[in-house]
Amino acid sequence: MTAQTETPTFLRRPFIAGFWLIAMLPIAIVMIYPISQWFHRQDISDMVGAPLLVIIFGGTAYMWANALVRRSGWEPTWQTGLAGALGATTTMVGVHAGFGPIFETILDVLGIPPSVGDGSREEFLVIFILWTGIVTGGCGLAVGFALREVRLALKLMGLGLVCGMALFAVVALGMELLGFRVGTPRPDGIPSMPIVTLLGIWVTALVGSELFGRVLAKQRINPQ
Repeated sequence: MTAQTETPTFLRRPFIAGFWLIAMLPIAIVMIYPISQWFHRQDISDMVGAPLLVIIFGGTAYMWANALVRRSGWEPTWQTGLAGALGATTTMVGVHAGFGPIFETILDVLGIPPSVGDGSREEFLVIFILWTGIVTGGCGLAVGFALREVRLALKLMGLGLVCGMALFAVVALGMELLGFRVGTPRPDGIPSMPIVTLLGIWVTALVGSELFGRVLAKQRINPQ
């Protein structure tokens, strides 16, 4: 009799769901870049790039939410997937479009000039730390509401806010110790800004998914 192979425990962990969020950008580049190039060759305006980007981000967030819920012991539904999609896309677009004045106010209160130059590093850190926290918290809030658990939704939102901000800050400061200081070009020409940004977001996607999954699993076993 052939022994049945079992999926390794670590592959069943909630953090695996975070790879759907990591896949957002590569999928978007693969799909949007050829279309944009075609529009450019035709010398016409690319009118599908932004909507397609939202669809791709929403689709991968849909898969993330359902994978997270499933790995946490809950039954995924179209509502949980839709909640993840809406939570991710609305916070991403909302922060980009509507939170500019808020960021400028925060920078002003902290005494950080919103300009390129000596203040660019501090400006980048403040904006992306807040942005990552808001998006992570928004995703947690949406998933909790989709499961019809108000207290759980608020708990996930708070965890997401703190987790997102803390993880991005730790990654950014750790990368600075390795010589990847945002706003300061490296002698070897390696771009610090995109490396720190992507690494911070990807670490948050994995660790945040694991933390969300643990909270969801605990709630499933011991509902309050």
